[in-house]
Amino acid sequence: MSTSEQQLRYITDNFLNHIGEKLLDEKIIGHEISHSGGFDGFMSTIFELDIKTVNEKTKKEKIHKLIAKFMKSTVSFRKASKSYEQFSNEIFIYGKVLPYYEEVLKKQMIKKNLIIDIKNWIPRTFYAEYGLIQGLSDGRTNESVLVLENLKPLGYRGGPRCFLDRQHLLLSVKILAEYHAFSYVMRINKDPKLQEFIEEIIPLPFIIQQNATQSTLDNSLVQQQENNKNQDQTIRKRKLSCDALDANNDDDENENDENKNKKYYNTVTKTENNFYDVLYRVAFDRFFMFIEKLKIINSNMQISTNIENQNKNLLNFIKEKNINDEFFETLDAFKLKWYDKPTALLEYIRCNCVDNSENDVFPVILHGDFNRNNLMYQYNEHQGYENPIGVKMIDFQELRYGTPAIDLAFHMYMNMEPSIRNEFWMELLKFYHNTVINTMANILNVEIGHELLNPYRFEKFNEHFTKYAFYGALVCMHFLPWMTCSEEEVEKLSHHFATDMHGNDFRQISIDAGGEESDKLIAEIVQHAIKLGYMKNLL
Repeated sequence: MSTSEQQLRYITDNFLNHIGEKLLDEKIIGHEISHSGGFDGFMSTIFELDIKTVNEKTKKEKIHKLIAKFMKSTVSFRKASKSYEQFSNEIFIYGKVLPYYEEVLKKQMIKKNLIIDIKNWIPRTFYAEYGLIQGLSDGRTNESVLVLENLKPLGYRGGPRCFLDRQHLLLSVKILAEYHAFSYVMRINKDPKLQEFIEEIIPLPFIIQQNATQSTLDNSLVQQQENNKNQDQTIRKRKLSCDALDANNDDDENENDENKNKKYYNTVTKTENNFYDVLYRVAFDRFFMFIEKLKIINSNMQISTNIENQNKNLLNFIKEKNINDEFFETLDAFKLKWYDKPTALLEYIRCNCVDNSENDVFPVILHGDFNRNNLMYQYNEHQGYENPIGVKMIDFQELRYGTPAIDLAFHMYMNMEPSIRNEFWMELLKFYHNTVINTMANILNVEIGHELLNPYRFEKFNEHFTKYAFYGALVCMHFLPWMTCSEEEVEKLSHHFATDMHGNDFRQISIDAGGEESDKLIAEIVQHAIKLGYMKNLL
């Protein structure tokens, strides 16, 4: 593995020479590099680069402000956290998928004025490489380098820490819909690149199976992994030149849902090798401990109005949110079926969409972690979060292929301001869908009523979304406390996750972080999902 010192040395000794060759008519005359741990992610080390150049023709000086992202931590942590798979997939999306999307758009621009511009989705990409990297790797360990435009000087920054208002949500859902629409366009056009991309995505299953023959899909995933291994024993080495993105600057198909559901429910996982098991085990434990507490208070309330003072807050919560016996009965049925296997449930949602006839319509190449902390919003003002005017997405490490609900439901449940959820939910869902349809029509150069788009009409989309949208609530059970707890708790979570995610300290802080307020937020999300029928397919 590379240390931050080795990464810094790689920038000065290798990367600057490489990018200098790509800056046409520009000569590097100076640079500044800074590293602040505050910019680091759970799995990455981030450097800020200021590269000063002079145009050899005009003699005009310019400063390129960049961000360099590397894998961090030990080999054992990288393996346990699936860092190798995640960083490889991220390089793949920046280095191959998005450049191809741009090629498609350039060809279409000859025929029609397009409303889509991929440069509005992501920062400009200067360099991306994964594998045994000269000057960084030790010859045995894969490394990852991703260099992007630094968006901060352009007025971009992280939005509100967790919850977003209408303006923020409309901006983020718009670029998500445009991004998803490309998979549909490729499917309609029978573009062979779509299947090629799908096969090149390294699977990120939520479970580690002892019996990988439980479904046709499981076999296909194993085969994909073998194909990847045969293509490159180091998983994959991918490069992107600094101007690649910006030249101008079977049998199971007839099986019913109940039987498919059972296959994933009966899946055996090996917790000691799977960090998803660790995260969702404690998430389910925490959630159902809170639900049991609510049940006891609710039962006591029906017997007597004499409730202890320490429980009056929860009693008021039960009354205010109209939490009733039907809510508890639904969760009892859900707990009976899935409590012991939370990651099998996640795997069912990840896989079922692509394991049946829906594979012909709705699966897309996903972002995979479309959350506020992976979005950069643009503002006119240097402070505050009023009136955002743009947004770009970053961090494609959880890249997957599957139902669009994985991105959309997670974003809506995780980031929508709770006070607007009931009134704004369906409006935002329809806005997403309308943007998808308009984007498809624009790229395909057809009217929005064209028969090519009929499989994607809102009624069919909403039926599909309803089957898988509970994914968003599941991820909130794990991640919402991380986003709503104190900074001190975040530091503890990050530390114990990196040092010993299997230890009691990590489990305890995961249960305590954010306190009862986080528990109530999650309960509200689950209640909303139940009301809209998002849990029905899982019972």
